[in-house]
Order: sequence, then structure tokens, then C-alpha cells
Amino acid sequence: MKSLQNYVQLFLTDKRVLTVHKTLKALLDLLPATQFVQLHRSYVVQQEFITALHGQVAYVQATALPIARDRRHIVAQLLAQRPLHAGHR
Repeated sequence: MKSLQNYVQLFLTDKRVLTVHKTLKALLDLLPATQFVQLHRSYVVQQEFITALHGQVAYVQATALPIARDRRHIVAQLLAQRPLHAGHR
């Protein structure tokens, strides 16, 4: 998900992109916190699709997204808790 002020773009696994008239905060309140993580003020991703973390960039499959400094440790911890094969989707 990518925030665009009062809209959010949803990037679906089937490559469709939907735009909804909601704030990112409103959508976050509806999502299960155990499955989604906010990388940056503008980006929320489903945890299982994060494949790598390098510096201030998180990779969601092949897409590089910025990650806030104060959230980097959260993503690093999520990746460290996975079985070795889980990051290769």
C-alpha cells in the first residue's frame, strides 16, 4: 500500500493496482497487525512479501521501498524470525 494523502494505492499480487478513498491510518486500523507492517509513513506491506533488507531499503519481492530508521529494527526482527526458506517466494 502506498499513501497518497486521502487515498491509498493497493498493489495486489495479481499485478492490479486499486486506489481507494481512505487514509493509510484508516486502512491500517482495519488490517491485522500480525500480517502487515508500516515501513515508512507512506508504505505498508504484507510481512510475508518482504524478501530482504539493505540499509534503509526493504525489498518487497523485486521492489525496493524506503524504510524509516525507527522501523528498520522491526523489519530486521521479522526477517530473522522466519524459517530460512520463507523469504524466497
